Amino acid sequence: MVFVCLLVDVDDLAKLLESYGVIVRLFADDVKVCLQIADSDDVAKLQYALDLITQWAAEWQFSLSVAKCNTLSIGKTPIDAQFHIHDTELPQLSHCADLGVVITCDLFCSLHIWQICVKAHQRANSICVVFCLGMFVHLLFMSDLC
Repeated sequence: MVFVCLLVDVDDLAKLLESYGVIVRLFADDVKVCLQIADSDDVAKLQYALDLITQWAAEWQFSLSVAKCNTLSIGKTPIDAQFHIHDTELPQLSHCADLGVVITCDLFCSLHIWQICVKAHQRANSICVVFCLGMFVHLLFMSDLC
């Protein structure tokens, strides 16, 4: 029952933010807030959305993990604006991971593909080491029997 109420209240937060023209995406305990910024009014609107999230979290006694929050400007022109949560300035990143997908400010997928290839190469090397070591131990064991 509490879980259902929580979903309804998180949905209310999303509807509130969307009423200010802010795009909201929810997944599990993550809230992603997006807004196309054209001028200083849009910067103020996004900061207000962050303030609303902070007020909502305080009202429902949730703690925000500010250390995990950041901003990512997508597009050709970077934004010269700083956003804050609890008087903590959010870092501006050139890329970030979201649900296992690396998103860059230019929306190129090369960094994401590179990271996948590195992980695959590491796993393949681990498998080779295990098999090669197993063959070596097997050969030693066979030579001890002869």
